[in-house]
Amino acid sequence: MARMNRNPTLARAAAVFLALLCAAAYRAPAADAKSEPPVPVLRVDVLMIAMPEEKYIALRPDLFDKEKIEKTVPLLLDAVKRKEMILEGFPVILTKSGQRAVSETTREFRDDSLPYPYPFSTPMDFETRNLGVTLEVEPLVSPDGKSITLNLSPQRVDMLATPGGADEKKKEDAAAKDEQPPDALKIYTMKVTTSVRLASGQHLLIAAHKMRQPEGYVEIFIIHAEVLDATK
Repeated sequence: MARMNRNPTLARAAAVFLALLCAAAYRAPAADAKSEPPVPVLRVDVLMIAMPEEKYIALRPDLFDKEKIEKTVPLLLDAVKRKEMILEGFPVILTKSGQRAVSETTREFRDDSLPYPYPFSTPMDFETRNLGVTLEVEPLVSPDGKSITLNLSPQRVDMLATPGGADEKKKEDAAAKDEQPPDALKIYTMKVTTSVRLASGQHLLIAAHKMRQPEGYVEIFIIHAEVLDATK
């Protein structure tokens, strides 16, 4: 003890060195704890199927049942294969949790058939619309990865009638009344904007639209979302 008292500088240096070693050992796990987990990746798709009204009415109870719909979806796809139903669209998006994504399968249609003279028109006047399927989605995966909240807006835009066919007398009458010409482009939009929560891998019916063409048909939108395994 007497020797240590005669070397206080050496004792203080040893104490400082020991303190630095302990601090380094303590900080190491804290640095690892700060590493953020990877952002979940998921797949979102919307099944757009048109079917006769009587088939929709028969399937409606199963489509609204969260367990029965899982067995109904394969039956719908089999009906599409047999040409009993029509697959109108099937947009698929891969994105990350919290990331807005957009999928478009569209074609531009230009209607340059407005009659001339038409009120406020020139021979070069035309209307342009995008026809086809669009899906906008912003998903958010729960911390445990088991459920997904979706803000989404799927839509399908179709053309009901192509320009041409009306006689000149009808065109002139429409122009005189400042009305749309009888053979103008007719557009039909089926769209839903909503927010839903579902389990990963679940299917959910989010909309049913009565169609104009073919007559007597209903088109349904079924959403599906699934968190993907990043290790595969």
